[in-house]
Amino acid sequence: MIPVEPEALPSGDFPAIPWSRGPRRGDRAVVLVTWWGVSGDRTSRAVDGIPPGPYAAAVAQLRKEFGEDKVLIISLEEFAACQDSATSRREVLRQAGRRSSPDNDWQRRYRDAYRSARGAEERSVLHLFGTFAEERGARREFPFMIPVGPFGWPTQASLRKTEVAPPGHKKFLVAWYATSESAPLFLRKLVEDLPANRDPIEFEVRTEKELEDAFRKLRLPEGITLRVLPRLPLQAWERKVRDSDLVIVGGSQSLVDVLRLRVPFLYFNGFLESPGEPTRAFRREKLRSLVIAWKARGVSGRVLRDLSDFADARRTSTVLLRALGDAEWRREELAPLSTEAVPWALPAARRDGDTYLRRIVERWSRYPEGARSFVEQVRREV
Repeated sequence: MIPVEPEALPSGDFPAIPWSRGPRRGDRAVVLVTWWGVSGDRTSRAVDGIPPGPYAAAVAQLRKEFGEDKVLIISLEEFAACQDSATSRREVLRQAGRRSSPDNDWQRRYRDAYRSARGAEERSVLHLFGTFAEERGARREFPFMIPVGPFGWPTQASLRKTEVAPPGHKKFLVAWYATSESAPLFLRKLVEDLPANRDPIEFEVRTEKELEDAFRKLRLPEGITLRVLPRLPLQAWERKVRDSDLVIVGGSQSLVDVLRLRVPFLYFNGFLESPGEPTRAFRREKLRSLVIAWKARGVSGRVLRDLSDFADARRTSTVLLRALGDAEWRREELAPLSTEAVPWALPAARRDGDTYLRRIVERWSRYPEGARSFVEQVRREV
């Protein structure tokens, strides 16, 4: 069997991607790709007149070499994209340029757009959706989904104590990985609502180059300081996170990272403002997935409510001060990480994404039939 995978995960416009191919040791191959419906699938993309993605040619060559049904494709999908909510559904339609029609058929349009975007019609593809919690409703609607725990999670990571110094003894330090265009406006509104009689707070912001000036131009109240960080290597950023009292993250990788580092956090991934529509949080299904998992692990309702409200740009100053100064709140937020190595609300067999992926590849190497039959069998087990 030949394992084939890209040396760098694709992003943006999918530049030329180098491939790594192992030695041939059998009569079949397995290909690891990211988001097959965009990066490689031919069937659904051809319907919209879009050319195949950068993985398509390499997969076609492998199928010619081994046979159509002897190549298993494992597609690592967007994190938490299996979470089922009206907000994320309408966002899929918006990105696909398909608005709901007067007869309110947006649900059907959503299903069509979602299946097309994921390349769901390809029968030899296993779609693995990294997530913190399984949502049965989404899985019933899209049986091709296979929810698994985050990849790269250290199952034996050392635990880190989280303590808060007594109020008034120091300046609170908040590290923020800000990638949303609305982040500067969010920060301005956040600090304007903070009470005057509070401890000093310093925000250290890691952001995109095009957002740096917007942050630097902010006028902040007394006792609030802001430092825009230079581009930092990953290890330097992780040291900064560990030294902070609180981290604000947005998106999937930064959320998984802060959980791995076991530092108290809040989540904000931006908000959308459209004429005639209420302001709404942008793509918060990552946090929604964690809230479901943390609820199953017994985290208190006040912590989960605070996390959700902050992500929705509600009660932000109240939640920030509580997350900084309430030691019990901080302990409750990270409690599941102190009691379980892999604390996600998923079946044990799929809780560790790396282990599940390794077992799938091992099974495929010994499977007596073709890829389509193998995919059908794995899906029935979920």
